[in-house]
Amino acid sequence: MDFFQQLSTYYDLLFPFKKSTFNFVKSQLRDGSVLDVGCGTGNMSLALIDAGYDVTAIDLDVGMLHIARSKDGRHQSRFIHVDMTKIGEQFADKRFENIICLGNTLVQLDELEKINLLLKKFSNQMVKGGKLILQIVNYDRVLDGNNFEFPIIDCKNVKFERSYRIGTNCGRFKFTSRITDKKTNEVFTNQVVLYPLRKGKLEEILFENGFGKIHFYGNFYGDNFSSKQTACIVCAEKNDA
Repeated sequence: MDFFQQLSTYYDLLFPFKKSTFNFVKSQLRDGSVLDVGCGTGNMSLALIDAGYDVTAIDLDVGMLHIARSKDGRHQSRFIHVDMTKIGEQFADKRFENIICLGNTLVQLDELEKINLLLKKFSNQMVKGGKLILQIVNYDRVLDGNNFEFPIIDCKNVKFERSYRIGTNCGRFKFTSRITDKKTNEVFTNQVVLYPLRKGKLEEILFENGFGKIHFYGNFYGDNFSSKQTACIVCAEKNDA
């Protein structure tokens, strides 16, 4: 079993669904369709379906999608294996009222040009007045503090450790994840390169790609963004023009 297979197995234990997160997301959406980009094991998508939204959920990890599909047989077809950079081809004739991209998914693209292009594709796939919600790590805090350590998640059967290190590759970050299976004592490690996207740059490229009414939050309780918080959550609206 590789790292991502192990992560998908324990994902819901490590990152349980939070009603407060759902309530925040729901409060920011307009009625209609939702594209959930990087849906993981599907908890947010399924909750939005139950709330009456027409949800399409995509992820690149087949293990995550398998778990998502297994949770409710009525909605298996809503969970689609798609690279988020290919949404223009996958949904050429569809426009969404809402797009959400949570869980630091956006910065899995390790170059600013790639992030900019994805936000352009998001804009192209949305109706005028459509709502966009993004969640990434607060990279202002990470960069200004040099190294940033997440708290260890230590559950009954698994321990999950994460850390950032500033690499030599044009200021990008090396993000290391380590899963310890307490039953077998097996350790699974993964390292990826992420782009540390600051709030100011994110706001700039959102404007460039036709988004307005941009507001930043520091958590899913609705507190305004600050340099001390660990999250950077942005809600924006596609301009009518």
